[in-house]
Amino acid sequence: RGGRVFAGFDFWKAVYEKHAKRSTWHGVAVGALWTEFCTHVKGSRQALASEEGRLSRQQYLELPDRTTALAVRDRPAAYSAFETYEKARRDAGASDLCDFVRHLHRRVVAGAVRGGRGSRPTHVFIDEVQDFTPAELELVLAYAGGARVTAAGDTAQTITRGTTSFKFAAVSAAFHLAGRRAPLETLTTNWRTHGGVQTLCSHVVRAMCRRFPGAVDKLPEERAHFSGPPPTCLPYDLEAAADALFVAEGSVIDLKGIYLTELGAHQCVFVRRAASKAALPAEFTAGICLTVEEGKGLEFADVVAANFFTDSEAKPAEWEAVLRGWGRRTTPGDDGGDDAEGEEEADAEDDTRAGGGRRNPLASPEREAVMLEELKMLYVLCTRAKRRLIFVEADPQARAAFFDAARHITSKGLPPGGARFAEASTTEEWRARGVSLLSTHRNYDAAATCFRNAGDVAGWLSATAEGLRARALAAGP
Repeated sequence: RGGRVFAGFDFWKAVYEKHAKRSTWHGVAVGALWTEFCTHVKGSRQALASEEGRLSRQQYLELPDRTTALAVRDRPAAYSAFETYEKARRDAGASDLCDFVRHLHRRVVAGAVRGGRGSRPTHVFIDEVQDFTPAELELVLAYAGGARVTAAGDTAQTITRGTTSFKFAAVSAAFHLAGRRAPLETLTTNWRTHGGVQTLCSHVVRAMCRRFPGAVDKLPEERAHFSGPPPTCLPYDLEAAADALFVAEGSVIDLKGIYLTELGAHQCVFVRRAASKAALPAEFTAGICLTVEEGKGLEFADVVAANFFTDSEAKPAEWEAVLRGWGRRTTPGDDGGDDAEGEEEADAEDDTRAGGGRRNPLASPEREAVMLEELKMLYVLCTRAKRRLIFVEADPQARAAFFDAARHITSKGLPPGGARFAEASTTEEWRARGVSLLSTHRNYDAAATCFRNAGDVAGWLSATAEGLRARALAAGP
C-alpha cells in the first residue's frame, strides 16, 4: 500500500552481490545469510518481543551453538551482513516480511485485529507450517486466542527462503510457550501418489538424512496407499522429448478426428529456474509451466521435470557424491518397502572407497547448503505428481548421477505403445485451475495460460494485469 517496496530475497541478493566482495561476509552463502535474518536475527520469537524488532549483535552471538545452521565462527560476519541489509532496506524505503509480521502482531495483541480481543475463531489450521518463521507462528498463535490449533507440515519441503532451519521441535516449543499442548502425530500413508513415485520420494529423503543428519526430522517412511508405475527417465533434448510424448508413433491420441498434442489442466512442466521456461518447446509452453517454488502446494496428475539437473545449482560431482549407492536392492514399482539398511551399507562402502584420494566436492558448508536445498527441491518436485513423473535431461554429464543412481527405481524409456501423454481438458477444468492459481497461489502467468486455454478473455486480462502490477510493485519506484 502506498507504493512501498517489498524487500524479499531478491532484494537481499542484489545487496549481497553489490557489497559481498568488500565485506567480512564474503564467502558465506547468500541463502544461508537470509535464513539467519528471517529465522533468528529478525524473525525469531525473541526478536518479535523486542522493542527494536531484532536481536542485538550480542544477543545473536550468544545464541546456543545448535540454534542456527550457520557455523558459530560465521555469526559476527552474518550480523554485519544483516546491518548492511537493514541500511539498504531503510534507504530504499522498503519493508520486509518480518516488519509486516511485527506490525500485525502488535495490532493483534492490542485487540485491533479480529482474533485479538474481539471475535475469535474456534479452530485454526496451519498448513505448510515448515514455511513459517518463528515470528509468523507466534503471530498465528496470538491470533488464535483460545481456539484449537492444528499444524501440519513436512520438514523435507522447507524450500521457502528463510525457513530452511525449521524443526518440529521448534513448533512444539512455540506451542508450549503459548500454554498449549502439542502432541505430535506422524502420518505415514501417502494418499496423493502411488508406490512407483513414492519409492523415489523415499530415496530422496533417505539421501537427506544420510548426508545431512539433523537437517530434517527423521520420521517413519511414508507408504503409498496403492501401487503404480515407476517414474520415467528420458535422455532427450526438449524438442525430442516433446516429439516422443506427443507425436511419436503410439503416442498420438485420436479424439473424434482431432489429434491431441497438448498438455491438459492436470499436467505440468516443472523447471528449476524461471529463465528456463523460455527454452521450452511450444508443446510444453501451451500448458502450465512452473518453477519448483511456484508449484509448492499444488498437485498434478502428470509432471514433466525439464532439465532439472542441467539447471541445478549443484554440480554433477556433488550430485554424484550424494546419490552414490542410491536405489540398490530395490524392485521397480514397489511401495517404498525396499531394503533401506542395505542401501545405507552400500553407500557407506562407496564412501570408504572414495576416501582413498578422492576430494570431497561438498567440503565447504556453503556447498553443503546448496546441495541440501537442491535435494529438497527434488523432493518437492517429485511429490507434485499423482500419476506419472517424467524426467527429461539433455546434458549427459548433468543427468548421469541421477539416471544411474535411480536406474533400479525408474523406467529407462516410454512404455510399449508410446506415452499417450496428451490430455484434453474441458473449458471448466481450465477455468477452475486458473481461478485456483490466481486467487490462492498468486501465480499470474500460469493463471493467464489457463484462462487463455479456457477461452476466458476477461480472466486472461485480469491475470495478466495482476501479474504486471505485482512485478511493478516488486521493482519499486
